[in-house]
Amino acid sequence: MLSKKSEEFLWLLRTTLMERGKEDSTINEIEDELRDHLMEAEKRGDNIDNITGGSVKSYINKISDEMPLDSTYHKFILGIIGFLFIILLLPDFFQGPFTFTIGKLIQFIIVILTGILFWKVIKYIVIHYGSQIDRENKIPLKVYTICLILGIIAMAAFIGGAYIAKKWPIYTLFTLSSISSMIIGFIIAILMLAITSWFKYWPLFAAIIILILPELITLIIFQGNVQSLQAEITSSFILLGLVGISIIASFIYMRKNTD
Repeated sequence: MLSKKSEEFLWLLRTTLMERGKEDSTINEIEDELRDHLMEAEKRGDNIDNITGGSVKSYINKISDEMPLDSTYHKFILGIIGFLFIILLLPDFFQGPFTFTIGKLIQFIIVILTGILFWKVIKYIVIHYGSQIDRENKIPLKVYTICLILGIIAMAAFIGGAYIAKKWPIYTLFTLSSISSMIIGFIIAILMLAITSWFKYWPLFAAIIILILPELITLIIFQGNVQSLQAEITSSFILLGLVGISIIASFIYMRKNTD
């Protein structure tokens, strides 16, 4: 049984190597080998810093060049960015003539920057609380609080980006007709739902449904007149309702799996 210091070092080593895109099989080999060395050192009463170098960074510098880069990691990141770009544009295809503007590009940049913030915060949670969750089989209250704040920031970024794109389009790059927009929107939505269900990306699958369902319901209720103020208000209320339901469902699921 390793000491708390050694376990935390192994956890930080694993998460750091994963962030750098190393292969899982190689990470497991490195962790198992280091675990054996640490157990032997602790049995002898030696200082583990003599093995680890005192920090994860110094230890990784010795071994990172020997490990192959996992290309699927970068493909996953590029795929997420691509899907994010489509998701930001998808609802607009059901709101009359689709117009792509410089404001939309600014909205995309805002969301990407928010995504980077997400990544940094998630990394912080994994590093500081990951070993605790794994060992104690429960999630500390601080993690729930951080996730709540993160969710509020994400919602603000999406709403703020959408407001900027609508209020200050700056320059129109191209415009599609209402019929063309709807046809292309349906095709993109069906393709995305098929891909996400095939690869079992259920959170992304649910996000697509949440994004397009309010627009479709509004389109049916108002018989195509989706640009009226009443239609926009209805769509917003439906979207907020779906988001609220998804948050509550996620919270219940997390609680059941951590009790």
